[in-house]
This record gives sequence, C-alpha cells and structure tokens, in this order.
Amino acid sequence: MRGQLERKERECEAKAQEKEELMRTLNILKGKLESESKDRQTTETKLTEMTQHAETLRKTVRRPRRCCSRSRRSACVSLCSTTGGN
Repeated sequence: MRGQLERKERECEAKAQEKEELMRTLNILKGKLESESKDRQTTETKLTEMTQHAETLRKTVRRPRRCCSRSRRSACVSLCSTTGGN
C-alpha cells in the first residue's frame, strides 16, 4: 500500500513538472503571437499609407500641365518647378 502511494506521488510530481513546462512554453508562444500580431498590424498600416501615397503620386503624374506653352517654356519651367506644375 505504501509503495503504491509513493508511486502515485511521483507520478503526480512528474505531471506537475510537465504542466509547468507546458505553461512556460505556452506563455512564450503567446508572447511571440502577440508580437507577430502587432508587427502584422503595423505592416498593414504602413501598406495602406504607402498605397494611398502611391495613388496620390499616380494622380499627380496623370494630371496634365496647364501652365506651359512652347513660346514661354523657359519662364514656365521655373514657374512650374516652384508651383508644382499648376
């Protein structure tokens, strides 16, 4: 009877240690997941901002220049460069 009790205590101790190890591993994985989630959210935000900026640039490039005429090109080039072409 005593031997069975000691064996059960050892099994219980081993299971408790295994549980502690699993909890440590779980907490490490939880921390990594939280970090990766934040990184993904940051990346998505940056991607959205860059996409918006690219679209703004695309619209700017497509907009025709209205100020330049062939007869006044040299004066207009300096004006366009200071006013952004509008």
